[in-house]
Amino acid sequence: EVKEKEEDTKRVQAILDRTNSVARIGTWEVDLNSQKVLWSKVTKEIHETASDYIPALATAINFYKKGYSRIKVKAVFDDCIKNNTAWDEELQIVTGKGRLTWVRTIGQSELINGKCVGVFGTFQDITAVKTAQIELKKVNEELNAIFNSSTISIVRTDSRGIITYFNEGAETLLGYKSDELVNRETPTIFHDEKEIIKRGKELSKKYKKEISGFDVFTKLARENKEDSRKWTYKRKDGSSLYVQLSTNAIKDNN
Repeated sequence: EVKEKEEDTKRVQAILDRTNSVARIGTWEVDLNSQKVLWSKVTKEIHETASDYIPALATAINFYKKGYSRIKVKAVFDDCIKNNTAWDEELQIVTGKGRLTWVRTIGQSELINGKCVGVFGTFQDITAVKTAQIELKKVNEELNAIFNSSTISIVRTDSRGIITYFNEGAETLLGYKSDELVNRETPTIFHDEKEIIKRGKELSKKYKKEISGFDVFTKLARENKEDSRKWTYKRKDGSSLYVQLSTNAIKDNN
């Protein structure tokens, strides 16, 4: 019976080790009485140290990148010991080979009779995910800079033609405020009606079926054809201006 339990324990441990290796999740623990630090195999791999490397408390913390990451891990470690406060942080380390790596470090205290005698937790390599997040954030910031440009007019609609986005450039160009049009109107409100009718007749003749209203602006874009032409716009104050309008369809994977 004892032997069966030992075998079960070994099997579970083997599964856990394989899972942690695939997920790049290591474990660690600190014994405050002896000041010993223990790293699992994966934790050593993430730090890019030798398999027989024996970390010390001071040198383990020094793997964290100097500045915010090192200051932060020291702060959460001290707070964990003093106040029994667990942590879950995404920080950077400089590995034994000098490689800058993003890690997720989770820690909590071990108490005996209300006294903290140790700290333990997990350690995960999240470099790939973090790099993708940073790149996505950069792209979003660049796109937002374009969308919020005061010199370029950008208007987005749903598939029915109702305006869902009206940027600062459009507000400057046409004199409307975003909340006057979003979820309320279609772009026909600032187009010259005669031009819409004329363009509708041209497209109807070309495609041999009636095309009118909002479809006048979207027919070519829906078919992935370039649609860039001059139109007459009407400002809120009634004045007119000429614009070069480029229309594109936003499509999902289907």
